[in-house]
Amino acid sequence: MYNLIMSKIKKLLNYIKNLLTFKYPIYIPIYQNLLLKNRNVIITGGGSGIGYSIAKSCLLNNANVLLISRNEKKLQQAKVKLIQELNLNKDRIDLYTLDISNHLEIKAFFKNINQKFPNRTYDALVNNASITSNDSFGDTSFEKFIEVNNTNIYGTYYMSEYFSNYLIDFNKP
Repeated sequence: MYNLIMSKIKKLLNYIKNLLTFKYPIYIPIYQNLLLKNRNVIITGGGSGIGYSIAKSCLLNNANVLLISRNEKKLQQAKVKLIQELNLNKDRIDLYTLDISNHLEIKAFFKNINQKFPNRTYDALVNNASITSNDSFGDTSFEKFIEVNNTNIYGTYYMSEYFSNYLIDFNKP
């Protein structure tokens, strides 16, 4: 009886799987290096690591980028390196020093973004900035725990919230 039930369940699952599977592939054309043409992208944590690589990919796809980091020196170095590596016009990369763990700084940034960068309307936000604690579990100080959460959770939340409000305000008739 068990084997009969199991075989019927397997047949039913295969039937459902076949219903949900597309018989023909769907092709969406994406033209090489034009995916983000004339788009402006904000990238937090853009001074190094993954943020730098995301910026490079956006630039290769013809976007303009605004790199954000709390480390101004890293931002400057990233801009110089991207310009040299990709042979870019320096005007395609903007920099802004911002500590995303401070929601008041984020609020001020979005309040003044049109004044600071008057020729750009930003289309996308990449919330990449994060920090980590090198402490072992059980040895993390309360201060370090708060610092990590302020950046990784609250900073990401407030960047998203203020960016969505920026988009709403910008698109009002």
